[in-house]
Amino acid sequence: MLSPTSVWNQPLPADAPIDPASATYVASLVSQKEEYGAAISFREWALGHWYAPEDCPRQKVWVDVKDGNRPKLRAAFESVPIPPEMRACGPFPGDQIACLYQPSTDEYWEFHGMQQFEVDGPRTGVSGCSTLSEPGWHCNAGAACKSFSINPGWFREEDWPGGGDTSARWGCSGSLLFLWPHVITVAEAQRFYIPHAIRLTIPVRQKTWRWPAQASDGESDDTTQPQPGMIFRFNPTDTLSDVTDPFLKAVCAAIRDFGWILTDGGQTVALKCESQATIRGSQAFTVDAWKGAEDKFGGSGAILSETAAALAKKIPFSRLQVVDASYRPSSIAPGGLGQGV
Repeated sequence: MLSPTSVWNQPLPADAPIDPASATYVASLVSQKEEYGAAISFREWALGHWYAPEDCPRQKVWVDVKDGNRPKLRAAFESVPIPPEMRACGPFPGDQIACLYQPSTDEYWEFHGMQQFEVDGPRTGVSGCSTLSEPGWHCNAGAACKSFSINPGWFREEDWPGGGDTSARWGCSGSLLFLWPHVITVAEAQRFYIPHAIRLTIPVRQKTWRWPAQASDGESDDTTQPQPGMIFRFNPTDTLSDVTDPFLKAVCAAIRDFGWILTDGGQTVALKCESQATIRGSQAFTVDAWKGAEDKFGGSGAILSETAAALAKKIPFSRLQVVDASYRPSSIAPGGLGQGV
């Protein structure tokens, strides 16, 4: 799917430079974890992602926006290959994010506030949005990208004919970074191997960011708080021997080897997982792949051995480091660095 040389898929070199203020930023992260908590989002605030087959029928996704007409976004969502098994991430709380990729066309879409309305169904929309009455799929924000498999990992205006308006929330993350590539999938969790960087959300600084982020949705003016685009990691020599839970160890190994990239502001220090709505056979929420058939932490077949909050708190946050802003993967060509500073 996304290029193996993208920022999400390329391993961090052992000698990647460390930010001189790394200790300050890590201390801020630890403080925020203590104040706001830590989470592994596998139900609430989880993400759905779907593959569309080559012969998938196309349909319009209605855009119910609260910040203008958004003609470019509406045009991009006029004809979308929605697979019949696609489901919203509800009924759990969250942004109702749906990511969609069609390998045959190499096209990718992201939808924020994704909901399906039946002909005689409810007309409840996202708070603050003027929801249309047409039946079908609706969202309130999103983006689209062509040639997804060779993209460096973020939305650019040239990625869609007619231009994606990155100044008007083109994408679902505050940093314009893709959401699909960072999701921890059930399949990865079951084999205890996550071969890519993962996403970090915490309260972040406003009006400033660094590569690979292309924007910020931060609200804080505290200069000790991390910036979108910061890459946290464990020291490459850290064996993580004190992390005994198999799933959590796989998460920490991914952070060490690929990075924990700060993409958005959020109320908790959170890892984002694949929503159970994506898993075939569990769309009715009768079987949760994360908690197993018993719907019990630590039960038979469960990935999570205890509550997600308890597991998340066991991440050794204080041992994290921040990669220096000067770091770029060797695969990033001159002129392809984006707007991050």
